[in-house]
Amino acid sequence: MNFYLNEEMFKMFCGVYMIMVFDPQIMFNDGFYDLMEVRIPEGSLLKPRFPAALSCRTHALGRIFDILGGLLGQGNPDFLCAAGFSDSPHFMYSGYRKTGEWYQLYSIGFGGVPGKPFGDGPDGHSLWPSFTNVPTSSSRATSRSESRPTRPWRIPAAPALHRGGNALRVGYRFLEPGQISIHDDRWLTYPWGVNGGLPGARSRKIMIRKNGKKELLPSKCDRIPVAEGDLLYFDTWGGGGWVIP
Repeated sequence: MNFYLNEEMFKMFCGVYMIMVFDPQIMFNDGFYDLMEVRIPEGSLLKPRFPAALSCRTHALGRIFDILGGLLGQGNPDFLCAAGFSDSPHFMYSGYRKTGEWYQLYSIGFGGVPGKPFGDGPDGHSLWPSFTNVPTSSSRATSRSESRPTRPWRIPAAPALHRGGNALRVGYRFLEPGQISIHDDRWLTYPWGVNGGLPGARSRKIMIRKNGKKELLPSKCDRIPVAEGDLLYFDTWGGGGWVIP
C-alpha cells in the first residue's frame, strides 16, 4: 500500500488549493512552482522503492487532500475544512456460475464529504468530482443491491453548524458462489472535525451468512469465499463537522 507522488504534482495540489481559497478569479498559472520546495524521502510511503506494491494507492492520495486542507487551513481558519471521505475504496466479486461461465463485479464506494465553512458536506459522494454513484442492475447480474440509503454516519452529540456528509450502506446479496475482495480504509481512525465540529464515524463491513451468522470483515481482505444467499453490508465512512470557532 503505497502512492508514488511526484514533487511537481504535490506543488500543483498546494498551488491550486491556494488560488481557489484566496482568489478564485485568478487564472490557473505556473507562478507558484518556483516558490515551493518539496522533499519526499526515498523509501517512504510517497516515494516507494521497487518492488514495493502500489495497490490501494487511492487511500494515500485521498488522505493527502485531507492533510493539505487541515494544514493550510490552519493559516486561515475561515477556510479550514474537516476531513471526509478521502478515498476510493474498491469492492470485487468474482467466480464461476453454475453453468461454468466466468463472472466479475467491480464497484467503487462513496461516502460523506466534510463540513465546510460555507455549508454541509454532500451525502454519499465521491472524492473525485467526475465520479458518480449510479446503481445498475442487469439480467446477467450475479449479485443484487438491497440497500443504498445515506445514513447519519457521525458520532451522536451536539450538532455541528455545518455537518459532515452521510455515508452509504450498500447491501450486496450474492446470487452465485464466489470470492470477494475489499480494499477499504478508515476502520480504525475517524475523519476529524474542525473548529469544534465532531468527527465522522468509521467504515464497517459486515457479512451475514445465509445461516444468519455475522462476521465483521477487515477493511482490506482478499479472496473471501461467499455462498449463494450470503449478504454483505458495505458501510463507507462520513465527513467531520464544522462549527464556528
